[in-house]
Amino acid sequence: MRGDTFAAAGVGLSLALVLCAERPAFVAAASSVSLAAPASPSQSSPIEQAVATYRDGDQMQAATSVLRWSSADIDAAVQTLSRAAFVLAGTKYPGDGIGLADIEAALVLHTDVAVLAAEYDLHQAMRSHLRAARQVLALVDQVERRRGSAGFPRLPRLVAPRDWYLVALLVPARYMSIDEDGTFAAEAAGRFPLDADIQLAAGCLDETRADFNHQVPSGLRVGPPRATWTDDVPMSGDAAYWGGDRLSRRTMATPREEATSRFRAALAADPRLHEARVRLGRVLALSKQRKQALDLLAQAGRDAPDSRLQYLARIIAGSIFELEDRWEDAERVYREAIGIRPGAQSARIALASVLERAGRQTDANAVVAPGLTPDASSDLDADPMWRYRLGPPIDTVAILSRLRTAVHQ
Repeated sequence: MRGDTFAAAGVGLSLALVLCAERPAFVAAASSVSLAAPASPSQSSPIEQAVATYRDGDQMQAATSVLRWSSADIDAAVQTLSRAAFVLAGTKYPGDGIGLADIEAALVLHTDVAVLAAEYDLHQAMRSHLRAARQVLALVDQVERRRGSAGFPRLPRLVAPRDWYLVALLVPARYMSIDEDGTFAAEAAGRFPLDADIQLAAGCLDETRADFNHQVPSGLRVGPPRATWTDDVPMSGDAAYWGGDRLSRRTMATPREEATSRFRAALAADPRLHEARVRLGRVLALSKQRKQALDLLAQAGRDAPDSRLQYLARIIAGSIFELEDRWEDAERVYREAIGIRPGAQSARIALASVLERAGRQTDANAVVAPGLTPDASSDLDADPMWRYRLGPPIDTVAILSRLRTAVHQ
């Protein structure tokens, strides 16, 4: 999939995005890295050549070259960097050879390759290079710790680990390639417990993981309200296997429980982060804590500074009202959502469903008619629900640009 760096593969109806689920694909199983025994790295090793090209400014050439590497090539590159890191960690005055700046450049290079792979739907390659980047980040951390414990001069770091974790959290979610075990989310949230954006991004990855685990049985209508609320319908086959209440082997908590915890942590760090409030409301509603969910959504719908979150709060609240047979309240919030984003389609579809259920077919037709005209917008940005599952609107492109600039010599 080429084009927009964070374009999604297809769009669905409003609550298909809110309440539907797909199969999990992203399994990040990066193991911890130990510094390898010292050896003399080849001065012409592939990773050194790629890093030199990357740091000289030809980043696309370096990335496309590394994208063609096999798993063995990636492992060999990490081993080369590990040997260099061993030398750096135990040398008071580092001399020639691979320096810390080169290792950090390799970290960003692998991250860039992961993004490039995701753009072409090469999900296995994306996972492989994110794992490699995580291993290289661990090498940089170990160099810093070991030099510090030995009393050696500190080597300047170029890449902020927080920035890297934000990319590692957001890119998989935006390309529908989910970390089934929650590795990146747990690691990032544990490393930055007071960082609102990290907690939000980690919670979004857990939220999407829970959605992917809740498979919708075949034959269900794709659209609003009840038929897509997967907790209220029986499951069978693969849907039963991937049940959203399956406990994480790492924490013995469900993905929704982990998402709930991280959204709460994000709000504790920044009470004005209404993105976390809206998503916490949705996750609580899916866990059948609907009163708390409606309170959170009402606050976000009232206090959020932008129309996107005001719209989302009403769409999600409307789906809860439908589940509780509060049809007048559902109609009210859907009409409010239309007033906020007249060009968005999902609120119109949801409202038309409510009106049709009440036997008001003429009114339902009038509501959806504006979305059926030839000039009706089909832009992804026209309806916030179409991008909801792609995570928060954190500018990952700007973060990547910052990382690239940091390692450019």
